[in-house]
Amino acid sequence: MTPTLRRLLQQKRFREKQRAKNSNSTSAAHSIPSPAPTVVNPPALVAPELPESTPPIFTKPQDDCSTSISPSPSSTNLQAANPLGRSRSSSVPLPHLQDPTQKTSGVRKPEVLAAKLAVQVWCVSVAADYKSNSRSELYQDMISLTDGTIFDPLVQHVDHSDIPKPPRRTDTTMTEAATPAGPKQQFTFQTEIKQLLNLLSHSLYQNREIALRELLSNASDALNKLRYIQLSESQYRDDAALEIRLEPDADGKVLAICDNGIGLTRDELVENLGTIAHSGSLDFLSKMQGDAKKDLSLIGQFGVGFYSAFMLADRVEVVTRSYKDSTGWRWESEGTGSYSIEEAGDVPRGAQIRLHLKEDAQEFLKEGFLKEVVRKYSTFVPVPIMLGTEQVNSQRPIWVEPKSQLTSEQYHAFYEWLTRHTSETPLWYEHLSSDSPLQFSAILYCPPMNYERLGFGRIEHGLSLCAKRVLVQEDNKDLLPEYLHFMYGLVDSADLPLNVSRETLQDSTIIPRLRKVLTTKVLNRLGKLAEEQPADYEKFYNEFGPILRSGVASDYENREKIAGLMRFVSSFDGAERKPLSLENYVSRMREDQTQIYYLGGPDIATLERNPHLETFRKRNLEVLFLTDPVDEFALAQLTKFKDKELVSIDSADVKLPASTDALEEASQPEAADKPSDVAPSGFERLLEVFRQVLGERVTEVRRATRLSGSPCCLVNPQGSMSSQLQKVLSQNVKDYSLTKRIFEVNASSPFIKRLCVLVGNSDNDGFVMQCGEQLFANAMLADGLLPDPHTTVDRMQQFMEELAATKSSIIV
Repeated sequence: MTPTLRRLLQQKRFREKQRAKNSNSTSAAHSIPSPAPTVVNPPALVAPELPESTPPIFTKPQDDCSTSISPSPSSTNLQAANPLGRSRSSSVPLPHLQDPTQKTSGVRKPEVLAAKLAVQVWCVSVAADYKSNSRSELYQDMISLTDGTIFDPLVQHVDHSDIPKPPRRTDTTMTEAATPAGPKQQFTFQTEIKQLLNLLSHSLYQNREIALRELLSNASDALNKLRYIQLSESQYRDDAALEIRLEPDADGKVLAICDNGIGLTRDELVENLGTIAHSGSLDFLSKMQGDAKKDLSLIGQFGVGFYSAFMLADRVEVVTRSYKDSTGWRWESEGTGSYSIEEAGDVPRGAQIRLHLKEDAQEFLKEGFLKEVVRKYSTFVPVPIMLGTEQVNSQRPIWVEPKSQLTSEQYHAFYEWLTRHTSETPLWYEHLSSDSPLQFSAILYCPPMNYERLGFGRIEHGLSLCAKRVLVQEDNKDLLPEYLHFMYGLVDSADLPLNVSRETLQDSTIIPRLRKVLTTKVLNRLGKLAEEQPADYEKFYNEFGPILRSGVASDYENREKIAGLMRFVSSFDGAERKPLSLENYVSRMREDQTQIYYLGGPDIATLERNPHLETFRKRNLEVLFLTDPVDEFALAQLTKFKDKELVSIDSADVKLPASTDALEEASQPEAADKPSDVAPSGFERLLEVFRQVLGERVTEVRRATRLSGSPCCLVNPQGSMSSQLQKVLSQNVKDYSLTKRIFEVNASSPFIKRLCVLVGNSDNDGFVMQCGEQLFANAMLADGLLPDPHTTVDRMQQFMEELAATKSSIIV
C-alpha cells in the first residue's frame, strides 16, 4: 500500500473515533466527522479463509511468476489485469465489496469486511477530490481498490507527499432532508469458468464433428499467418511445405492435429488459450493494413472454437513452438476451469493438439470417418490435410479461380464431388463472382434429370454455404427460391453474419440480398439458354418446367421473367406442336388484340373439339392449349404479360378484336345458309323453358355469340376460374362447389331451331325440358366436368326408347 493511501486510511479511522464521541448530537448515519491531524495505524487487511471445496478458475500467470495461484471465484483474481497497465510481481487478495446491509458471508471475517468498507468509503470521497490531480496513479489505485481489483504494489515508489490533505469539515451535523444519496457502487460480473467451458464444449455446437472442423480451421489460420510472415520477413523463410497432419493413435486413444505454422509463445498460450473469447486470428488481422489485410484470409474470429475440443476429449494437450522461439511449451487442461503450462524443450515449429478421446468418441480414430468429416466440412481449406501419406482434401475450390483457367471437365468433376452423382453430366452450370455490392463466389448446377418425376418424391437439398472455404451449412434452402430447389451448387462469401458456432447465421439482410442476386443470375442464364440453345432448353423445360412454373405464383418480383420462360403449344402449330413462348405469341398478335387467349383441357384432341374454339378458328385467332393444370394456374396468377391480359376462352371476359369480324363473315357458307341475326320464332319461349328447368344451377340462360355449329356451351362468369381449374379442384377438394355458369344457346343450330318449333305446342314442354337437361349435361362433359351420372344415364335411356319406338321394322 502506498504511504499516502496509508495516511488517508489512518485519518479515516481517527474520524470514526471522533464520530463515536459525537453520537449524541445527530444520527450516526448522517454524521460526517472531520479529519484528525494525528495518525493512527490501521489494522492490516487479512485475506479471507477459503473452503477446500472452492473450485479453481482460470488465472492468467505472469511472465515472472514461477507458480500459478488459483483463488476462489468469490475473491478477486490474484493476477487480474492492472488498470494502470503495468505488470506486478506480487499482489494481495482482497474480498469483494458487498452492500453493508447484506449478511456477511461465512467465508469472510467481520474485521476484514469492516476494514474493506472503511477503505471504500474513504477512497470514493478522496478520489473525487483528487481526480484532476496530476498524480493519476493515486486516483487509479483508489478506484481499483473500490472496485475490488488488486492493489498495485509497484506504485509505492511514487512520492505523494505533495498532495494536499483534504480540508477540515466544520459542518458536523446535517438535517435529514439534506442527506445526500449514498455513493454509487460498481460490481464486477463473476464467472464460473467450469460452467462456461461446459457450455462452450457441449451446448454451442450441434454435433461433435464440428470440433474437428474448428481445430482444422485454427491450424489453417496458423499456416496462413506464417505464409504471410515469410513473405514479409525473409529471415523466417524455409523450404518446409506447409500442411496439416491428422495422426490417430488407436492404442493410446489419442487424435493429434498437427501443423507447422506460426506456433505460440508462452505468453500467447496464456493470452489465446487461457482467455476465453480471445481470437488470435482477429487480433492478427487488426494489425494488418491496406492490401495486406485484404489478401490475408483467416477463418477464426470468435476465439471459442478451440474449446470445442472438450466435446471429444477428457484431456487436451497443446505442444507448440513459435517461429521466433527456440523452446517449446506444453499447455494442458481437462476443461474443468484450470490449465498448466510447462517447458517442452526442443519441439518442431507449429502446434500439436493432442486429444485424449472420450470413450464415446472413439470413431474419430477411424480413417474412414476422419476422411468423411474432412470432406464434409474442410475439403476446401487452402492447405493440404494429410492422413498418413494421403491428402484428404484433394478437391480444388474451383469457384475462387478465374473462369478462363477452368475446363468443362473440371466443372463436371466438381459437380460429381458436390452431388455424389458419379458419371452424370449437368445440363448446364453457371460460375458467378461478385465484389460489389456483395462479395461472393458461387457455382450453380442444373442436374440432367428430375428424379421427382420418377416417383422418388420431393428431393430435399439446398446449396452448400461456405464462409472463407469452410462449410457453414450443407443444405441451405434460403439462397434460392422454392421453384429453383432442384439446383445444386456452392456459395462462398466472406460477408456472412455468422453465429458463434459458425453453423447458423444471424438475422441479416445479406442472405435475402444473396438470394435476389442468385435468382436473377439463374433466370438470366435460363433465358440465354432458351435463346441460344433451344434444344437444350426444351430438354430442361420438359424435366423441370412444372417446378419452374410454380414461381409465377410465389415470386411476384420475377413472375413476368418466369412466365417468359414457360412454353406452350397453340392452335396454330398443327401436327408439329412446337413449343411456343408468350413472347412469340405477343409478337404475332393482331394490332387491336388486347388479350392473350388460352384454353385448358386434359389433352390436345379434347381441346380441338371444344365448342368455345369455333369462333376463334373463324377469326384466325391463336389460342394457347394448356394440358397441365399448373400452366393454367400460373397464367391465372400472372393475369398480364407485356400489358396484354391473359384470359381463358371459356370465360365471359373474352374480348374479340374488331378486325376479325370480316374474317368470320367470309368463313360462313353461302348467303342462303348464313345464320340470320334475327332469332327464329319461339327462341325466347325456348330460353324461358330452359331457365325453368335449369333453375339455380346456372346464373343465366342467353343467346350464344361465340358458337357456329354446336347447339350450346357453358361460359364462366367474369372473374371466375376456368373450367379446367374447377375440374382439378373438384377432384382434389372434398365438397368443392362448382361455380354457377352461364348457359349459352346457339340460335343458328339446326337442333335448336327444331326445338323452337316444338316449344310452340305446350304438350311438348316435357320433352323440351328433357332436351334442356341433356344439353346442359353435354356442355358439362365438353368442359371436362361430370354431371350427375344416374339422372344422365336414365334420361339417355328414355331418349333411346322413344327414338326406337318411332323406327319401323318393315324393310323397304
